[in-house]
Amino acid sequence: MKCFLGFCLSCSLFISWCQAQCYIVATKGTSEAVRKIRRKNPILGTWTEWHRECKALDGVMHPFRSEWITKNCYKCQCNEDRIQCCNVAVKPIDIDEENCLIFLNRATCTYEIWNKEDPTKSVWPILGLGSLNPS
Repeated sequence: MKCFLGFCLSCSLFISWCQAQCYIVATKGTSEAVRKIRRKNPILGTWTEWHRECKALDGVMHPFRSEWITKNCYKCQCNEDRIQCCNVAVKPIDIDEENCLIFLNRATCTYEIWNKEDPTKSVWPILGLGSLNPS
């Protein structure tokens, strides 16, 4: 029983640590965050059901049940009651900041580490924090 409790505690700490890379924005009941659009069917001449969209933090509207990656490398999902975004870039940790430069390549959603004295030499991180699969 003690082993099982230890396992559950370890899992809960790991899950909490992983979720720190995500955030949720509630959309239900927020007129600025949720917009309803009623469209007329050009063939039948009838009105379709309400189509809903989420307004992301950057102001862009996204249809419900859609996914996108932000310019800051967060993969977001739009649902009826929330927008959930999680970091897809694995951030290197325990880097020698005195001798290395680190920056986020927003085109590939990867961090790059370079030697300060010789910027032509890249450095490989030992540890990383975040998601390993952006898809």
